Amino acid sequence: MKKLYFIIALFAVGLMLFTITAQKTIQTPASKFKPGWFAGANGGINWYLAEGNDFLFESTNKLVFLKNIGLQGSLNLGYSFNPVYSLRGGLEFDKYNYATKTTLGVESSRPINAQKFNLDMLVNLTNLNKGYDSERRFTLSAFGGLGAGYYAANVNSSKIGGALRAGLQGDYNLTRQLALNLIIDGNILTDNSNDGGLQALPIDIAGGISAGLTYRFADKKKPGVVAADFEPVPEVVAPVKPVEPEVVPQIPLQPEKPQVAVVDTPKKVMPEVKPVVKPEVKPEPIAEVPSTKENIFFKFNSRIIETASQEENLARLAEYLKANPQAKIVVSGYADNATGTEAINNEVSKQRAINIANALVKKHGIDPNRLMVKWYGSKVQPFTETWKNRVVILNTAEGSQLKEFKGFSDGISDLVNEAATQVEINFATENAQVVNEKQREALNRIVNYLKANPQAKVLVNGYASNSSGTDEYNDAISKRRAITVANLLIKEYGINLNRIKVSWFGGRVQPYKVAVMNQLVIVKAQ
Repeated sequence: MKKLYFIIALFAVGLMLFTITAQKTIQTPASKFKPGWFAGANGGINWYLAEGNDFLFESTNKLVFLKNIGLQGSLNLGYSFNPVYSLRGGLEFDKYNYATKTTLGVESSRPINAQKFNLDMLVNLTNLNKGYDSERRFTLSAFGGLGAGYYAANVNSSKIGGALRAGLQGDYNLTRQLALNLIIDGNILTDNSNDGGLQALPIDIAGGISAGLTYRFADKKKPGVVAADFEPVPEVVAPVKPVEPEVVPQIPLQPEKPQVAVVDTPKKVMPEVKPVVKPEVKPEPIAEVPSTKENIFFKFNSRIIETASQEENLARLAEYLKANPQAKIVVSGYADNATGTEAINNEVSKQRAINIANALVKKHGIDPNRLMVKWYGSKVQPFTETWKNRVVILNTAEGSQLKEFKGFSDGISDLVNEAATQVEINFATENAQVVNEKQREALNRIVNYLKANPQAKVLVNGYASNSSGTDEYNDAISKRRAITVANLLIKEYGINLNRIKVSWFGGRVQPYKVAVMNQLVIVKAQ
């Protein structure tokens, strides 16, 4: 028994040292995480094993699994030091069912009510492995700690018992503050939690599984401060060509004609001509066109065609148009209203619709005059589910749509050029380097426009999420992102420095409502 107490004491000392050094082990300047308090409540079931119902070491007993299931609940309060380490204290209420059954068939059962105080250290395994992301939905944590319990029905000399505990906790984040959790815990209890004396099993064991809610208290954010070294590159204005005066050609004056006297002449009487009545020609009836409708859904913040299902839907619509040469299609783009500003959502929905129309024209050979392109941003939500509103809906033009129909006159039209004048370079959290093909593909689109329009200039604006991190850090990383993109335009793509204006806004300006989406640089040609 002394060995068990020594192990518990050693664990407590290690836990204290681990807590003191926790902040030092995860000190990254780009953690973008704010320490804070959290509270939770859980309820579930437990399972109890002790002498008298020990089927492992006591050969006279049998396993009574279901009858040893009891109830448990807990109230917790904790503090997160960083994205990985947290300390949690909790008051746990247990009703253990202490059931026994001997090999002779003798059964007994009685409840043991206990109240315990637990102190746990939590390690977020997901953040430890993948880094912190404020928008991550699911995280898995491991915990270990100590506990002390009061057993009201115990007739032994001491009603106080210790506990060594460990377990796993999964959190599903409903919002940034509120999460559903599932906790699986195991407890090694000192051998005075029931009325039996020390027998073959020197400890008691209790395991539990519970579900509940965790609420993280949000920190109040300080207003953004402009970085002291904010020095945007001055914009160079091209010289204005002087306006030449308009030269009006002189028109030579014509000499006036002499007046001619008018002589009255007898009027001729013309015979009355009756109008010829033409038979009414009835227009030939227009062949009825079968209607169709296709929904092409997009990934979060995506404008391009990148999935097999999108390709299949486009191919099916192209076959319909080829089979029905009289049919015309309305291409309508949408964006969900849960993220992004109204202006950005309008741009996203427009680019989605244009990309779909271009694919039909270029890849499937559809006449652009049979397509009418529209976009609604996030003002119109055709579906109740948020994710479904990231969509382009294609339907046969009928009724009023057919009357106002205007074709998509060119597969590379002015609308497409307009869509190519702005691209977004998205960055991973804490990253300020352009490293992947998707980012370079976006840059290629803006570069192609700039090369085709040598008089155009470009704005490079850097942003950072304001959900965490200091104002100084957010200013610094948004600046690095903007400068990285500007340098790529100059060094790798040959864009003249005088055509580029660089600005950065830290976390003071947020183009999107969802924090993680603001890790970006917006490049816009003018």
